[in-house]
Formats: sequence, C-alpha cells, structure tokens
Amino acid sequence: MTKYHRHLHKRKQKAVRELRQDKMQFIDILTYAAAVFEPILVVPQIYRIFQEGSADGVSLATWIGFQVMTTVWLWYAVVHRQKAILISSGLFWIVQLGVIIGGFTYGAKW
Repeated sequence: MTKYHRHLHKRKQKAVRELRQDKMQFIDILTYAAAVFEPILVVPQIYRIFQEGSADGVSLATWIGFQVMTTVWLWYAVVHRQKAILISSGLFWIVQLGVIIGGFTYGAKW
C-alpha cells in the first residue's frame, strides 16, 4: 500500500466516523425529546380523572404494575448512569402516580 493510498484510506475512515457521530447526536436529541414528551401523553388521563371526578375505566392493577416496572427502570438508570432513561422513567413515575392517586380517590376498579 502506498503512502498516498493510506492517506486516502484514513480520510475515508475519518469521514465515516464523523457521519456516525452526527447520526448519534441526532438519535440522542430524539431520545431526550421522547423522554420528555412521552410521559406528557399521560397528562390528559390525569386531567380527565380529576376534572370529571371519576376513575371509571381506569384499572388500578395496570397502573400500579406500570409503576412497579417504571421503578425497576429508574433503578437501572441510576445504576448504569443512563440520563435519558432516568429522565423518562422519572417523569413517567410522577404522572403514573397522579393516575394512581386519582384512581384511589375516585374509585377506580381493580
């Protein structure tokens, strides 16, 4: 392999690394956006429970199950220092707690 050929090969490798890095940055931004916006999708459920004063159609067993599983994800995120999972799971834990409190308050079914 000639010196010139090695130089071209290194330039190509550098360009590929930079492209991968750009893709990773986009995925990171998308992941953090999902970590914040996905738990917000539960807010209308909480609003409905407290606005109507009724938890008809809400299964406490399901939401408590979600809460337990989210606690496992929180633990995982802390142990592995995964910031996006910590944000997402932390926000989910909060909004799920709102549904559970509303469910207990307004007579959700098991």
